Amino acid sequence: MLQYIKKYIKGWLLGILLFFIFISFALWGIGDIFRQNTSYIVKVGKMKVSRDEFLIEYQFRMNEFNKNKNGFKDVSKNERIRIANQALNNLTNRYLFLNMAENMDIKISKDVLKKQIFNNEMFYKKDGKQEFDKNIYNNIVFQSFGSEERYLKYLESEMIINILSSHFSFMNNYPINLSKKIYDNINERKSFEIASIDKIFEQKKIKKPDKKVIEDFFKKNEDLYFFNERRSFTYIYLDTEILRKEINIDDKEIEEIYNQRKEEFLIKEERDIQQIVFNNKNDADKAFEMLENGKSFLEVGKKITSQDLEIISLGLLKKDQLLSGFAEDVFSLENNQYTKPIKTDLGWHILKVTKIIKEKVKPIKLVKEEIKKELLLDKSYDEIDSIINELEDELSKGNSLEDIAKELNLKVYQKKLMESKDFLNEKNLPKIFSNKIFYKDIFEKKINDDNFIQELENSFFITRIDKIVPKTQKNFEEAYNDVFKKWAKKEAKKEVIKKVGKFKKKVEKNNFIKTSDELQFNSRITDLVVKDELIQQKLPKNFVEKLFNAKKGKILELDSDLIYYFVKVTSDKKNVFKENDYNNLKKNIEQEFSIDNLEQLLYVMKKKFPIKVNVKLFNSFVETVE
Repeated sequence: MLQYIKKYIKGWLLGILLFFIFISFALWGIGDIFRQNTSYIVKVGKMKVSRDEFLIEYQFRMNEFNKNKNGFKDVSKNERIRIANQALNNLTNRYLFLNMAENMDIKISKDVLKKQIFNNEMFYKKDGKQEFDKNIYNNIVFQSFGSEERYLKYLESEMIINILSSHFSFMNNYPINLSKKIYDNINERKSFEIASIDKIFEQKKIKKPDKKVIEDFFKKNEDLYFFNERRSFTYIYLDTEILRKEINIDDKEIEEIYNQRKEEFLIKEERDIQQIVFNNKNDADKAFEMLENGKSFLEVGKKITSQDLEIISLGLLKKDQLLSGFAEDVFSLENNQYTKPIKTDLGWHILKVTKIIKEKVKPIKLVKEEIKKELLLDKSYDEIDSIINELEDELSKGNSLEDIAKELNLKVYQKKLMESKDFLNEKNLPKIFSNKIFYKDIFEKKINDDNFIQELENSFFITRIDKIVPKTQKNFEEAYNDVFKKWAKKEAKKEVIKKVGKFKKKVEKNNFIKTSDELQFNSRITDLVVKDELIQQKLPKNFVEKLFNAKKGKILELDSDLIYYFVKVTSDKKNVFKENDYNNLKKNIEQEFSIDNLEQLLYVMKKKFPIKVNVKLFNSFVETVE
């Protein structure tokens, strides 16, 4: 998570245009999710993060994800939910810094903002002269933010976050002598020959003996075999996912909703627009005169302002995406017509319409699944609330869970004599068994305790303890499988000890690998490896340290739970200093050091500026996201 914070907390929109993100909402179809809800998605301290900001951040993350996936294909719902959570986390972290800035009264002066703008190469002329171009600046600011005021506000917050996060990120001057010692330690290389016995494999080779052998073993170790406290219980469980499968939505109902909410599915008129921005009225009038004399829009743009097609073209826009100063004028034009010069705070504009896509309503087939999902979601929440209310009424009458289930047409489930470890070890259990609240309810309740409904985020359950059996000795039949495993493990251990003894005798006179092969050990040769490579091969860290401290020719052995190892050291330590490798290591150490600083800072900020997520709104997004 902290790597994500480090990467994205600064410059989340730097180098991209918000305009294009807003346009892409239409492609993804996610804008309608919040249309009728203007509430905030998360509150950080006193600051509220709007739904629009969340959608922008989500879309930006989706675009980044799809760049790596080479397109928009095969993005699973789980992947989208993960990205939605990333977007939410990133926004909360940004707003933690903005809260800190407000608390410390940190502001950016107009002169600093001006310098930042003038040094941004995005606003330079295209002729390679590295000069600020006001026309380009006006176009990009308009396309991206709609007004200079909104851009300056964004820029100020971006710089504040950059200043604060960088301050803590760069407090990372890790001592050079320590980093060199770390480099020397992890870059040591040695060669080894390794022989090993797989204890699990040896145990699997043990065949079942006569039953009496196992029974005699059981009698000698009877106290080892017992049941921990076991509980039998009855429960009712229901969630919105189960309910959605039982709810039927017919086409008529979808059609009714579609007709009631047609305005929501309206695709507003769009126009492909070109724009030339001028610094003064004289240039604008001169350009208008050239257009009237038959010059092309692109030709005039290049002649008067040196603006090429990339700058002139705004793309397809809806009316409400244009500045109010000329939106009406542009949308009153016919195709291939242009406006007279229009003055705004950004300068003088002439705009031309090159294409008109008329307003239309999305066909029902395009929104049918969206409506159906919303209806299922709403109905499942309503239904579960209704069932909970009816359940409470039935419980107040003293009815049993069985009678309640029958009355309300619910399923009642029973489990017989479960130990607490069964919740982890038993396969194919219902998903509610992984819920900590459910687990606690089962193993802390007593027989005849009052039954209470436990409401979870999208579900509820109610339990009744039917029987509690204390710790009990197992009889032979109940313990048979456990007894055989212990007996087989003991027999396998005897075999391992025999093989180890044979290896030690033979290796004194013979080649290490040859001895290993003769006794059918697993063997391998590692040539000049670093410690991490042995650790990745499942050798314990402390044993690896012993190997690197051992002299050439020494044979060390390790009796671990799963494998018995013999390792022969076949070379002395070798350590070649490489400047690039050292610099990369030093950089990584300092990055980790700075991440620790950020982690501590975020922990403190979260305490000072509490985070409150609008769970209902966020869950609505998660449930509906395609």
